[in-house]
Amino acid sequence: MLKASGVNAPLAIAEGFRNTPRLYGEEVPEHDPVTDWKSGFLVGGKEFAKGLSTGIADLVVQPTQGAKKNGVRGFLTGVGKGTIGTASKLGSAVMSLYAYPAQGLSMSIQDATHTTTRKAILSARKVHDLRFAERDQIDEAEILKAFDVLMPPKPAKQKK
Repeated sequence: MLKASGVNAPLAIAEGFRNTPRLYGEEVPEHDPVTDWKSGFLVGGKEFAKGLSTGIADLVVQPTQGAKKNGVRGFLTGVGKGTIGTASKLGSAVMSLYAYPAQGLSMSIQDATHTTTRKAILSARKVHDLRFAERDQIDEAEILKAFDVLMPPKPAKQKK
């Protein structure tokens, strides 16, 4: 419950805001993967800075690009895109300050509390692989011979 409300929900909100510009055709670059608390804080900071700068710039950039392409109609479309882009990018920027570091902290805690299990599994796999590699190759002829010995004899055909 704590992870769902403290990590997953804010992360979903941040990702939703971040991807909103895709709805009107703007390309949204992917961010670096979050693997631990360090990468979480790094991604959170980068997404905050990017969202803040591009969100404010959208108020001017989108109407200008729209006016160049389609005149007055493009300008009005650009105003709409700029407004939506600014709201979503600023929302994403604010949520990113919390969501990505929280995700990174959650992953670091998960790794710290589950390392012994992972190490035990990896160790068991190594032992299994070594034993499997050390086994001798069995000759096919020996297998067929052993199979014939274990099979019951065929019943004799009766004459009529």
